[in-house]
Amino acid sequence: MVSKKINKFLLFIMAIMVSFFISYFLVLIYLIISFYIHEFGHIIFGILNDIISGQPIQNYTISHWISPIPGLWMPQQTRIIQGTASVNYVLGGILLTIIFWIIIFLIFYNKSNSKTRFILLIVPIFIMIEQFIINFICGTDNPLGHPFEVCHQNIVISQFFQWSFVILIILFILIIFPSIQFKLNNWVNDQSKKRAN
Repeated sequence: MVSKKINKFLLFIMAIMVSFFISYFLVLIYLIISFYIHEFGHIIFGILNDIISGQPIQNYTISHWISPIPGLWMPQQTRIIQGTASVNYVLGGILLTIIFWIIIFLIFYNKSNSKTRFILLIVPIFIMIEQFIINFICGTDNPLGHPFEVCHQNIVISQFFQWSFVILIILFILIIFPSIQFKLNNWVNDQSKKRAN
């Protein structure tokens, strides 16, 4: 009886650890993809604005790249070589990122039959808040072209980027944990049956 409880507890801890590592990896992929989508969103919405307004298409370029991991380059800033930035261009990165992730998580939501499926709808809402705070309030994707004063005055807002990473990991753990736990339990049961035979 005691050994069964210990085994259940160990399986629970193992499921949490596996869920954490998978979630950490998924959030890193989310961040990498988001950087690309965000910067290309500026370019796409800028070009669409030029076409709709009947102007010649301006020369958009990614002007700054970052490398958080050696060999991995991510775009961080887009600019216009000549011309002025439209509101569509300025907000395009935020909008495309939000639209992209809403579509992705709705697809996963429709295909999921997990008990924690509802969290797949919470993640895009969180991403909207994240994009608004990080890029609009504390970034340059706003009419001012620089962070608002509140970003420097409010510690919660100024530390949001670090916390958003942790919150996303927790949300991903909550999404995948039941599935990981179920698979681990099945694997252990299968191993027990093989040993019994």
